[in-house]
Amino acid sequence: MICNTPVLYCLAFLLMVALVTILVLWRQNRRLSITIETITTGSRLERIVQEQQYLLALREEMQEVGTQIHEHLAGAIAVLHRRVELRLLMTENSDQQEWLSGLSQSVKEVYDIARSESHELYYRQADRAEQVFADKAVDMIYTLLPAPLYQLACSIDATALKRLPLDQRFNLLLVIREVLVNIGKHASAKHVSILFYEDIEGLVLTIKDDGVGFDTGTEPGKKGIGLQGLKRRMQEMNGVLEIRSGKEGTEVTAIFPV
Repeated sequence: MICNTPVLYCLAFLLMVALVTILVLWRQNRRLSITIETITTGSRLERIVQEQQYLLALREEMQEVGTQIHEHLAGAIAVLHRRVELRLLMTENSDQQEWLSGLSQSVKEVYDIARSESHELYYRQADRAEQVFADKAVDMIYTLLPAPLYQLACSIDATALKRLPLDQRFNLLLVIREVLVNIGKHASAKHVSILFYEDIEGLVLTIKDDGVGFDTGTEPGKKGIGLQGLKRRMQEMNGVLEIRSGKEGTEVTAIFPV
């Protein structure tokens, strides 16, 4: 059997070109997908903030109504109850005593209902805004880093969010989005963890990946513009953004003042 070496070389070269082309197209498609997701996520951030504005305003209104019921309506009923009790102590007529005793019990029941309703109104929206925010943030995270491509460990403490004002909640979303977009474009990571919690330093966001890392000491090019902008934004509100990166991956820590 005669082996045509030039033909084999040609076929091998064409195969290599095809593989490289497929790889380049895949990377371009992935970056295009990330860009589209970033644009889509931008409008999602605005919707989340608008929803937070509504929920926080609703909570404030419900708490005001609950406070008014507790301080005024329940207070007036309590005064009425004390007067009925005083009249009951002063009367010697058995029929009046029986009637006043029944009236006192009824007024006491109304007072208990008013207090219960005031507490219900005050606390009804207590944690809803923060829980909705946490759920929406997690949805955004899984959109930017879809589960088939990444293994995620994600925890957003809704209780800690109660100490984060609305403008800083928006900054929190910006930090998460910018860091995850960079991971998707440059890190070649497989495992990513996102944690938001409260400790003695303040409210802390940490994002870790096991990607290729980068040199944080070099002058940032286009890839670093977003992170540098986030650093400036955090500094303007007396917060901190720290970036540590090496061969084992990158860790970004954002500390929000409280």
